[in-house]
Amino acid sequence: THPITNTIKWQKGIGMPLKNADGSIIADAIVLDITEQKEKENAIQEMNHRYELVTKASFDAIWDWDLTTNQIFWGEGFEQLFGHHFNSNNQKTYTHWLSHVHPNDVKHVQSSIQAVIENINATTWHCEYRFKKIDGTYAEVVDKGIVIRNEENKVIRMVGAMQDVTTLSTALQRLAKSEKRYSNLFHLSPIPVWVYDVDTLRFLEVNEAAQHHYGYSKEEFLNLRITDIRPEEDLHMLQHAIESNHKRKRHYYHGVFRHIKKDGTIIYVDLQSQALDYEAVNARVVLAIDITDRLAYIDAIEKQNAKLKDIAWIQSHIVRAPLARLMALVNYLSEFDASISEENRQMLQHVFQSAQEFDSIIKDIAVKAEQIQLQVTPSNNYTSELTQATSELE
Repeated sequence: THPITNTIKWQKGIGMPLKNADGSIIADAIVLDITEQKEKENAIQEMNHRYELVTKASFDAIWDWDLTTNQIFWGEGFEQLFGHHFNSNNQKTYTHWLSHVHPNDVKHVQSSIQAVIENINATTWHCEYRFKKIDGTYAEVVDKGIVIRNEENKVIRMVGAMQDVTTLSTALQRLAKSEKRYSNLFHLSPIPVWVYDVDTLRFLEVNEAAQHHYGYSKEEFLNLRITDIRPEEDLHMLQHAIESNHKRKRHYYHGVFRHIKKDGTIIYVDLQSQALDYEAVNARVVLAIDITDRLAYIDAIEKQNAKLKDIAWIQSHIVRAPLARLMALVNYLSEFDASISEENRQMLQHVFQSAQEFDSIIKDIAVKAEQIQLQVTPSNNYTSELTQATSELE
């Protein structure tokens, strides 16, 4: 504890035992203040703890694939969704994960990943496939991730989340076949759902989840058009999707868009729609899944890595400065102070060698810190996903 400020300081001692002329043992040591280093280590531990909480809070299967080691870290949602507990190293590999993809989807999944790896401009990955659960059944999965490249534009890491959309996909099929079944699923769904007129774009029906999530009453919704819940700068994307759906006569559509709540809050939604004959009106039923928090989770991972790089860089440079002065002082005493005995001169030589070893470690930290190059498009930049979604319609 500091005697003046009454604060706790962390110190590290480096020393060596020596013998006096009478044969008694003494110790000569150097004490370094490592308080700042310990505080940064505690900060890193806190960030890791927050990341663990994020993975527990998410209902999706968050994953982190290190392509340099071929190891995949799975969040707790993975076991909750699919029942698998990949705990051994050979189970945490890309190959083991791919072995659970439906045989008819493997080639499609591999091609989509390879395309992202080879396209140096690609910053996100998206794929839909079937994944085998622990009970032998297959779940319909929507998988999305961000791509992290090194300074040579080589993909070194991908981070994302798997979403089990089996229930939603089944619900959409049933909605298209039976108005009665649609009515039950529609009003009881915890996910915002609405029906709109394809020709006028006016809302025809909304469920309670949509009213609660967007802040409009049912009466207010029925006086709006779907363009009223879109940012003005995004309306051209909505128009493009509508025209493409009409031109291609697509019954099912899936894309990522921005919406505006009644209070002006902008959210990001994973939108799925299905053509529907609603009381003799050409309509579409829409499920809007708010993915704003999910994007924030991925963004938290990205920011954590950036902080790790900054901490490593600052730590190495701050610690090295006093060490360099110490080495210079020891070298000066050894070379120019003729009054120093041979025994003490040898001791100083040992101190100098120890300092050199410590300096080498610090240099290695600095080099590794400089090699961390995270070229990731921020998660809240939805442009690439919107572009991909609209390009699929072209």
